[in-house]
Amino acid sequence: MWKAGEGWLGFVTAVVLLASLGIALAPESEEPRRYSITFIEGSMFISDAGSSHGGFEMTVEYSLNISPTRGDVIYAGDTVLLEIKYEIGLGDPIESHELEMRMDYDPFTDEVILQMTKTRLRFAYVEQDLVWGRQYDDYYIASWGGDAPQEEIKGNIGPVFFGLPSHYYVEMRLDVVITPVL
Repeated sequence: MWKAGEGWLGFVTAVVLLASLGIALAPESEEPRRYSITFIEGSMFISDAGSSHGGFEMTVEYSLNISPTRGDVIYAGDTVLLEIKYEIGLGDPIESHELEMRMDYDPFTDEVILQMTKTRLRFAYVEQDLVWGRQYDDYYIASWGGDAPQEEIKGNIGPVFFGLPSHYYVEMRLDVVITPVL
């Protein structure tokens, strides 16, 4: 004969045993722990208007290059050299055109990360770029502006990192290929 509560205890014990067995028999995660990042091309846009379109006095376009500081391949977690080359616009408001940064990839959020000291730029994957008429489809983009509508803000970036006034619009676009390394 069962004592009060023994039926419940037996049920809980059976559930715990079955859950433990399920965890033990489940296949290991196939999520790779390392990624290579192949840089194709990149660009950067700055506007004093605080949004992507418009401009009171200044808009500037840059090309970007990212190269490994060691070896020929960029792996997530490696240090890279980010080169920012002025292309066209009304002046060149940024001071540093070469930055040594750590490049990483977050598979859970599908974001590329560039980090330097206390600053972390996060680039969100954009399947369809509606801001620039799909010109940057399938790019990783980080953008922010003081007057930018919510649909223009992607990832995490700020103009102050580049020595610009806090209301400026800044957008960086990276065309990269992420490859799992087993």
